[in-house]
Amino acid sequence: AVRVVRNGQVSTIPPFGGVVTYHAIGIAAHHDGSFIVADYSTTDGRGVVHRLREVGGVWVNQTLVGPTSGNNSPLKGPQGLVVDVAGNILGTDRLLNFVFRIEAGTNAFSIFSGNGTARWADGPQATSMFKDTNAVAIDSRGHLVVTNHRIRRISPEGVASTFAGDGVKRTADGVGPSSSFDDPAALAIDAGDTLYVGEIAGRVRIVYANGVVRTLIATSTNEFSLRAPCSIARISSPHGFAWGSPTFGTTQSLYIVE
Repeated sequence: AVRVVRNGQVSTIPPFGGVVTYHAIGIAAHHDGSFIVADYSTTDGRGVVHRLREVGGVWVNQTLVGPTSGNNSPLKGPQGLVVDVAGNILGTDRLLNFVFRIEAGTNAFSIFSGNGTARWADGPQATSMFKDTNAVAIDSRGHLVVTNHRIRRISPEGVASTFAGDGVKRTADGVGPSSSFDDPAALAIDAGDTLYVGEIAGRVRIVYANGVVRTLIATSTNEFSLRAPCSIARISSPHGFAWGSPTFGTTQSLYIVE
């Protein structure tokens, strides 16, 4: 389901145009006021990307990528979504192991990076490889940042490179490939291109622009703290990060969904 929190009230967007989201797992706000939703593996085993727009109090759905009139979708497990400054939609497919692009204006679908092989390899689209990708974000230079057990950067030309992490499923601070990540599931970037990475076990890691990785919140637990310094704070399974401020001009902060 897709839920809306507005003026202190929570509501559910009703089935739109006869279309039901079966496993809505990713959402991104578009510059045009619409919302982009990733629908992970529908009843026919394919993935769908929806555009939801509220018109006169009624939610209208547009299927950007997905089965139409019996045609197969090129997606199976779309998950992370982000919109670049030009309005292009970029996302990860966790099951098909690539990063896709939906072009602004035409909604043309293309594979932006990754050849579909479930491994890790840097390089251009034809030779780069991804595995278990989830969260995505865009830095100030237009590079797409993707998480798995590594932090990968993809240039505007679709060339992938490893920025941090050695691919080993563990938590270890360090610099660049000497660091390790344990199931990163959330990602945010601040104005200085510092990355905030949430590990599913309840840790928050920081990756600075120079590649230095350190742990901000280290207490791994199923509990959480209402208020505490980072050194002793507890969070439980972070699944979404956002960097910003609730009011224009106020101090920006990291917001966590757990």
